[in-house]
Amino acid sequence: MSVTHLDQEIEVASAAARIMGSKALSYYGKQELEVSFKGNPSNPVSVADREAQTAGLDLIRGSFPEDGFIGEEDLDAVSSSGRYWILDPIDGTIAFLHRQHQGWGCMVSLVGVDKETLVSAVFMPATDDIYLASPGLTTGNGKRITLGKEKSLAAAHISTSINPDRQLMYPNFAPALFSTADLVHNGVGSAASAARILEGTLDANIVHAQNVWDYTPIQHLIAEAGGCSLEHGNARITASSEALAAELKHLVEVS
Repeated sequence: MSVTHLDQEIEVASAAARIMGSKALSYYGKQELEVSFKGNPSNPVSVADREAQTAGLDLIRGSFPEDGFIGEEDLDAVSSSGRYWILDPIDGTIAFLHRQHQGWGCMVSLVGVDKETLVSAVFMPATDDIYLASPGLTTGNGKRITLGKEKSLAAAHISTSINPDRQLMYPNFAPALFSTADLVHNGVGSAASAARILEGTLDANIVHAQNVWDYTPIQHLIAEAGGCSLEHGNARITASSEALAAELKHLVEVS
């Protein structure tokens, strides 16, 4: 499928990510923000998440009413076209709630009838940066991004959101990485980590099991730029090159 054929979808994905960001920003920093939890305290959801998702859904549905939708905030709308839009209205809700302004973003992907991801958008409202992916192309603020440059594990800058209580699931993870790489623990969303990989200030990110709205846009952006995203057991590795992802895969062993 040609990129030209997806021009409208790219435009709509970008607009949807931006409108979700705008809606989220209207709640950002408010003291009395309605918050509940999905199962455990590490998975909060706020009124900002829900309203941002609704804003993105309404915008996309206005252009593609026959497409289906899957979203983090209990969104599951059947498709009559065979295509599905995936929405993560605020990726990094904890960072959002704690006012870590560069720790959260808004993500959208379109998956085609053959299950191939066609278009993705990640918008970082704090910096007004927009990252777009389509077949063979990833851009940041309109400029092509190319990853794939090899870097040794020892020279790599790596982040993880795997908490200490989960590190027992990965017996070789912490000791090996702390001794061989520049490893930092972060509490930001996948969107923020992916943005750093795409801009070249981070080489890889390792997270515990994710949902489809967490990884689909990230995987697409990184892959079309020449990087690599893969699963190994319960861990998902996103890296600036296939070689680095392979090295990390050997270290992240699930017991």
